Amino acid sequence: MSSSRTCTIKHHMPFVPCKNNVIYSIPLSCGKVCVGQTVRCLNIRLHEHHSSLKGVLFSHLSAHCAACGCTPEFCRTTTVYGRTDSRIREIAEAFAICKNGDTCVSAPSIALLDCELTYLKKT
Repeated sequence: MSSSRTCTIKHHMPFVPCKNNVIYSIPLSCGKVCVGQTVRCLNIRLHEHHSSLKGVLFSHLSAHCAACGCTPEFCRTTTVYGRTDSRIREIAEAFAICKNGDTCVSAPSIALLDCELTYLKKT
């Protein structure tokens, strides 16, 4: 499960309630989403995404926003799934990205085979 214990970091501007070990979905103003996963506090990851919009386009999110002209709605970010086991979290992230199809601007941390995706869709 995700950890929602009190965060020890004093965030200058938290976007969402602090959680660790989660798969998250950031809605974009164009109707698409950015799905990712983090072991750290979700607000740290969201601030990294926020910072990436101002500099070199090194992430799928920043590249999409620059090309599309849309903006991420960080305060509306949702937690899709929470697990402390990194392998389970990466599988869940890849599955969430696949389920979103063309509406997702992200690339998974790991690749799933078609037979694995079929199995996950059945469960």
